[in-house]
Amino acid sequence: MGYETISEITGNIETALKNEGLNVTRKALDSKGSLPAGLMPLAQVSYNGESFESPFGERPSYSEASFTIKIILPEQPDCPALIDEQMWAHQARQALTDSALNSGELALAKPVTGVRIPGFSVESDGGFSKISMDVKVRYRES
Repeated sequence: MGYETISEITGNIETALKNEGLNVTRKALDSKGSLPAGLMPLAQVSYNGESFESPFGERPSYSEASFTIKIILPEQPDCPALIDEQMWAHQARQALTDSALNSGELALAKPVTGVRIPGFSVESDGGFSKISMDVKVRYRES
């Protein structure tokens, strides 16, 4: 059941970001090249791996999945993207809740027990601002 659960969690992360107005892609992004302006703001969800706990007795086992979310914004010629960077980073952070990730196919089982976002960083380069956010999702194995 682990693969199905993590696959649904990934889809729910993407849906939560789309609901905030971000365009989400699974393709590798090259912020050094040109990106279509119509896709901005653009988000990419990358799966980094998981760690697993050993269950004790009758207690269910838990896993922690690690993701990186990158949000790419165009830099404005007349003003710094500072306000947009702050807004999108916090908007994405607030969208990734336990209940948002326990939606859809996971609504009945509610396996996600916690979402941690230890922080994010911002990098401005080549006409784009890139927000990189680490996301840790703790979920229960069936």
